[in-house]
Amino acid sequence: MEAEKHPAWKQAVEDIVKLFEAKGYNITFSEDVILEMLKLEKPKYGTYDEFKIFQLERLGQLENLRTALLEENNLCLATVKGNGFVLIHPDDQVTIEAKKDFDASRRKLKRGFAKLTYVDSTALSDAAKEAQNKMLGRAAFIRMAMNKRKMITV
Repeated sequence: MEAEKHPAWKQAVEDIVKLFEAKGYNITFSEDVILEMLKLEKPKYGTYDEFKIFQLERLGQLENLRTALLEENNLCLATVKGNGFVLIHPDDQVTIEAKKDFDASRRKLKRGFAKLTYVDSTALSDAAKEAQNKMLGRAAFIRMAMNKRKMITV
């Protein structure tokens, strides 16, 4: 019998990779299965603080799991609303999941750009005006780069 790895997400990576090698892509994992793999128990009762601690632990371990799967094994574990998670095919990873992340980045950039643009300039100090101009320049450069339609190939 093999010793289990610690923290639990490391063992979960190993288990998921073995499952992938046996079954391939499109393996679905329910929330409960992932929690079991991560050795986390969802509190049935308790205080708000206890549930918050559980949520933070869950998010941290899940992020570590996803990062290790992606960066060390080229496997993308995507969230499926209401169904848990699925190991998606590389085609979907590129056309769906990466697009979601870039779209979210665009929304964040747009929000930040608005916060820099719609400001009471008369109340800004000289240092803040200089910082605003620097950030607007950076934001404009990033926006321009993100809006390019040319695909970068490696």
